[in-house]
Amino acid sequence: MSPDLIKQMSQGTAEVIKDVLKPLKARLKQVETQGDVINANFADINARLSAIEDMLTDPGTRA
Repeated sequence: MSPDLIKQMSQGTAEVIKDVLKPLKARLKQVETQGDVINANFADINARLSAIEDMLTDPGTRA
């Protein structure tokens, strides 16, 4: 094979790989964002449970 043909093939392969990776990268970003939302939800739930625990421990506490 000629060097030019090898170069063209490698460039074509690189483009195909880039095209495949773009949606994967976008999906990973989406999952990361969803993970951040889930973590925030768990933090909120944890805070609410702590407030309930405080109210049960000391009924005079208003949460």
